[in-house]
Amino acid sequence: GSIVQDIKGQIVYLSLNSSSSGHAITCYGFTLNDDNTIKSLKVTNSDDVQYTLFDLYVDNSLRLYTDEACTERWMYANCSWTINGIENIRTPDELVQMYAEYTSQERNLEWNGKRSTWSDTYESTTDQLPTASTGWEVYVDSQTNDAHDKYYNTYYSESRVVEFGNHGSSNPQVSVTGAVRAAGMVLSADAGTNYTFTGTAAGTDSIDLGNGSLLKTGDSTDTLNRLSLLTKAVSLNAGELILASGTQLTTETGTVNASATLTLANSCASISELQVQDGGTFKAAINSSFVGNLTFMEGATLTFDLAGLNSDSYVMYFDGLLSLSGETYLTYTGLNEMLDFTPSNSYYDICLFRFDDPQTIDTSLFLVSEGFVMYDNVSFSLFLSVPEPATATLSLLAMVGITMRRRRK
Repeated sequence: GSIVQDIKGQIVYLSLNSSSSGHAITCYGFTLNDDNTIKSLKVTNSDDVQYTLFDLYVDNSLRLYTDEACTERWMYANCSWTINGIENIRTPDELVQMYAEYTSQERNLEWNGKRSTWSDTYESTTDQLPTASTGWEVYVDSQTNDAHDKYYNTYYSESRVVEFGNHGSSNPQVSVTGAVRAAGMVLSADAGTNYTFTGTAAGTDSIDLGNGSLLKTGDSTDTLNRLSLLTKAVSLNAGELILASGTQLTTETGTVNASATLTLANSCASISELQVQDGGTFKAAINSSFVGNLTFMEGATLTFDLAGLNSDSYVMYFDGLLSLSGETYLTYTGLNEMLDFTPSNSYYDICLFRFDDPQTIDTSLFLVSEGFVMYDNVSFSLFLSVPEPATATLSLLAMVGITMRRRRK
């Protein structure tokens, strides 16, 4: 006969019959053939020689084998061993609920801070008994009669969405090793729990979310260093995401919403369509590049970090189309940290974007607190007045004069 087990958390009852010996095993489930007959049992071995699930295959006589072809008898099963009975038994509702919560695709795998490495070798450990040291847990909302959140130790699975929240140290460091994959990624930590994900080089170490998305909901400032991030969509709703130190982001769509910031610092972002909404900020630092179409909605902010810039360089290389749907704030930092910057005609001529193709830009839509911006076919530049030396000298003399009169008293 056959048994169809379609309720999550349902317990499987198994009994074995032997005329000469016995051995205890635990059955966690079974697989079925196309005709709904039993193909194999999912069991663990009571000798505790390995903490893993494994398959015992079943032939027409209900004997147990270690290979699918049913040619190698299981070492504990002599010729007289056969399955005496297998059936579903009534499972307590609490256990059914626990298993459903534990395995639900709607429950994210949350980083618990017990490890420092997110590795592509985790998938090979999914048959091990889950413990906190695996680095991941499933957190469940507080129950009516529960004083704290329930959580279950688990192992990493690339078919689940992973989440990095308020667990572990205040500034968690996560080393990404190899090509890790997940169905999506959520950054939900509050301000003060700032994650840093670090690899050895983009292309060598990567986070691949496939058709999933990167969602940032927490106020933390999270940084990706020397990594490739591949995803279908990026949505930033709060805090700041910094792409730094050679990181490469590749995605189809991106949205920077109010109170959120996307920062490129010595990195590259390839985003087919990126929109910065009212109250959102796009920030660029030197040695960065953007490939794709970038649109600023009215009330958005474009800001530049000028630290390390010199007269012969620009902040960001831009290969795509820059569009403004309304007035956009333009700000900058790091003016006093520019290197060997030579003024031209009483102005600092600061190249912000160097375009690969000509643009159509209405520079009057940029709201600049100081100076003005200009576009000249391939360059988008900020012009700031250079203080006149005479003014600075007179001010210095006046200060000296005041000091001298005080000494005469």
